[in-house]
Amino acid sequence: QGWFAHLFIFPFFLTLAFLGFELQMFMLAQLGIMFVQFFSHNGVITRRLGWLEYIFITPRSHKVHHGIEDEYIDNNCGGMLVIWDRLFGTYADLGDKITYGTRTEVNRFDPIASNFNYFYRIYLVSKKRHGFINKLKIWFQTPEVLAQEFQAMQISPIQDKISLWEPSLLALISMLTMIFLMTQSKSLSLAPKALLSSFIIFLLWQTGKSLTRQNQIKVKLARLITNLIK
Repeated sequence: QGWFAHLFIFPFFLTLAFLGFELQMFMLAQLGIMFVQFFSHNGVITRRLGWLEYIFITPRSHKVHHGIEDEYIDNNCGGMLVIWDRLFGTYADLGDKITYGTRTEVNRFDPIASNFNYFYRIYLVSKKRHGFINKLKIWFQTPEVLAQEFQAMQISPIQDKISLWEPSLLALISMLTMIFLMTQSKSLSLAPKALLSSFIIFLLWQTGKSLTRQNQIKVKLARLITNLIK
């Protein structure tokens, strides 16, 4: 789940507590949901599962939820039961072609950039709008409105140069730091532990950014080799 997902889910869970549901019941239900979602995200089972397709979310039906084609957008939203999608008209069957991902390019190797990407696009669009009310509106308008205005701004991704050894070196340093933290954890006080943990997170973040740029280099090299072969 996204980093900010639970901030929006929390009020609904809090309602269950006010209604009198015990914590043990909630935990059991959550485990059940997580098991079904783990099952529905596997890439091994691809065939139809008979009557289960009409009640539960299955790997085949949940693939639709991750497709970016027009016929798949905003469909098969259920995390456990597909009944609600069938009742409210948000069910779509899996076709011959499906493309996973997002319609807006996201730095998928950088967890911080990925989680803040949507809010950053909202900020850029609101900054360009005139008037306080219009600036505030974009925070509550649909993703389609945001995408349309953001695309009109024609912002191109930044292409950085990088040496191929950088991500490997960063990953090695973060791994060695993690090993040191794990082996010396009992002898360290809270402050050094927090500092080392923050350093590891920073290194992993930089490693992700390096991998993104490295991936761009690999694509260029692949194109060059393909052209040479031709």
